[in-house]
Amino acid sequence: MNLVSALAQFQSALAERPDYPRTYTIYGFDKSPYITRTLMPRINGERMMLHQIHRPDQDRHLHNHPWATASFYILSGGYIEERLVDGLIVTTEYKPGDVNHLTANTFHRISSIEPDTYTLGMIGERVQDWGFLVDGIVFPHLEYFAQMGHTAERDAGRSGVSSFDTGSLE
Repeated sequence: MNLVSALAQFQSALAERPDYPRTYTIYGFDKSPYITRTLMPRINGERMMLHQIHRPDQDRHLHNHPWATASFYILSGGYIEERLVDGLIVTTEYKPGDVNHLTANTFHRISSIEPDTYTLGMIGERVQDWGFLVDGIVFPHLEYFAQMGHTAERDAGRSGVSSFDTGSLE
């Protein structure tokens, strides 16, 4: 689905879904805002989400995402991403107009963020929990947070506000 047709379908779906859009902010353990997310309803298995990214990831390990596929269109601002590729960390700068494509097996983190960074994401089906890669082992996010001495609410999308730093919950 291309972006223009997706926007038209989501606009139409909003008229039928009074419970959308849903907006919430995810906070880090230090209580600083991390991402403000606006979710749209799923259409044909895909969901559109708008992110305002307030700051870089603060976790020391790379994380993945729960979706089979995800594409994030950089609308404004920009960021630097560190990504694991063939055993090496590759650094990529994303600016407005760029698209960052991820899969459930992509491990990455945002290491630097420009002011006023907004992305528009198109995400596929949820296929797994998300987690952190530590010495070649993937730790589910809640287990990782507990090992780091943090507690976390289960689902930021349902609770409205989260007390933990995430790569992205759905």
